[in-house]
Parts: sequence; C-alpha cells; structure tokens
Amino acid sequence: MKNTNNGRRIVFPAMNEVALETFDAPAEPAPGQLLLKTVATLVSTGTETALLQGRSTAIRTGASSYPVYPGYSYTGEVIGVGADVDQFSVGDRVFCQARHADYTLLPASTSTALKIPEGVAPGTAAFTTLYAVALYAVRRAAIAFGESVVIVGAGLVGQLALRLARRTGAHPLAVADLRADRLSSVTQHGADMAAVLDAQGMKRLKGGTYADEGFDVVIDATGSPKALPTSLELARRRGRVILLGSPHGSVELGDLFAQIDAKDLTLMGAHQPNNPPSAVLPHPWSQRRDRELILELMAQRKLDVEGIPYLTVTPDEAPELFERLGSPDEPALTGLIDWSR
Repeated sequence: MKNTNNGRRIVFPAMNEVALETFDAPAEPAPGQLLLKTVATLVSTGTETALLQGRSTAIRTGASSYPVYPGYSYTGEVIGVGADVDQFSVGDRVFCQARHADYTLLPASTSTALKIPEGVAPGTAAFTTLYAVALYAVRRAAIAFGESVVIVGAGLVGQLALRLARRTGAHPLAVADLRADRLSSVTQHGADMAAVLDAQGMKRLKGGTYADEGFDVVIDATGSPKALPTSLELARRRGRVILLGSPHGSVELGDLFAQIDAKDLTLMGAHQPNNPPSAVLPHPWSQRRDRELILELMAQRKLDVEGIPYLTVTPDEAPELFERLGSPDEPALTGLIDWSR
C-alpha cells in the first residue's frame, strides 16, 4: 500500500513550547521495513516533561537540543510491508518504540516491534514501554520471597512497579509519596501499606517492617534527586536502594557515612536502556523478552493499568496535555494520545 497522506507529529520547538506540526509521511516501506498508521501513543511524563522544561540531562549537557520530537510508547497498525518481511502482515496490530506522530517507518527486525495479542487494547499495550522500565528495576532489585519492599514515588512508573513487585512475594510491600491523593488506590493493587512521606509516615513505614529498622529493598521511582536521602533513610542495614527511571540533577547528601556506609547500603542504578536489546549470556531477559512477557501477561489479565489516572486526548489537544502534566498539582499521571481522532 502506498501512503499518500500527510502526517502530524508533536514537537518541542523550544523550551516550554509544544506544537503539532505536519510532515511528509512515508510513502511506502523499503525492503525490511514496516509502515505503521498510529493508533495510540503514551506520554512518558517524567522523561518528556524534563525534555520540555529543559531539566533533562541530555538538554543540560548539550547532547540533545531543540527542536525535540518526543515519544517512545507506541501502538499502530501495519499499512505497508516491505520486501523480505515475513513476520508481519498488513492489518497486524503492533507495539513498538516510536515518536508521537501519525505514521512511522521502522525496521521489521527492531527488537521492540511486537504483535499485540488478541484481547489487549491498543491503549493498554501502549503502557508496555513504561512497564518495561519498571520491570528492569524490579529485576535489578532481585527481590527474594518475603523481603520487605517500599516503592518511593506513586507516579506512573511507581504504580507499574507496584503491580510487578506484588508478583515477587515481597512482604510487606509498601508505597510512599508526598501526595496523599496518589496513594488512594495502591492498596487495591497489591500494596500492604501506604504512607505520606512526612515524619509520622516515615515512622509508620519503618515500624511496619519485620525488624522495625527499615526495608530490605527501596525502589526510588520519584525521578527526583531530592528524594534519594529519604530512600536511603528507609533502607535497613545492608539493604538495597534501586534508582528507577531518570533522575535529572545533582544529589546532595548531608552525611555520606551516616546515609550509606554506616548501614552498608547497596545503591544501584536501573536505567532500562542499558538492558540488552537481545538476549546475551548470562542475561536472558532482553528488552524484547521483557516486552513479550508484559504483553503476554496483559493478554492473560495478570497485568493491567486499572486504577491509574490518565487523560485521553486528541493530537490537537497535546499542547494542553503537556501543560497539565507539567503542573505539580495535576492528578493524572500520564496522557494517552488517540491518533484516530
């Protein structure tokens, strides 16, 4: 099929500016490529608002510059198949990593291109990338059955990490956040305990572990460097603190010995792009295999996005969406862009 339509795509022309622009959409795929018509894309709130607001490490260091074309959580329908492609057909529903745009062209062999199983809605499948971000951190944490775990930050990746951590046998499993409204439904989705991060909440959290001294595993899903001292305080002696996501900025530690050395803490990064695209020994859980697993569990109704507050908008409403998601008081954790409208 030859595509004769123009496309729309979201762009950040400059800091704190969002626009919807037209572009010459790909006409047809070359050999080995797929041409997709977009169904839905999901905003990665932390990463994309950091890019928009100039807080991103890539922007601050000059590794990236405006204009920026954001997006990487994508679902679409195959409308064109290049020569030498036999694993996809026109009409297949596909999840992949691609920008917020009406059309995308990508190699059929890319590790992130997967068929969406029957019974999984495109909007739900669009959460697969963010689920994979959370899954990488849960794997890095290596949670043993019965270990106490607290997820600090009940934003989108924190809520997804909760749904994954509840399947590991963690006990107790807690979620903490500065905002009480973000904790309203976490106990319905696997948390044994929820607490606001104030003095009383911190005391209740640490008192809720088996040794009354903190958690075996702390997963910091805030994306904020200011949260690290709190995460270190919540860890027990010889505990593990996992940094989930991409905290942008500098970390200030008042007393390095008291906060890390005195408790023999392990501080571990969990930046999902470091996961190998394809399986390599001794690490079989590649980016592709993680995403296959997430889609399979969605199809079996073992993973979902129920209870996560998000907005569904049209592409024309994208500037307003990003403005809302950039507000500290916005209750929605992300936005799903419906490209069929």
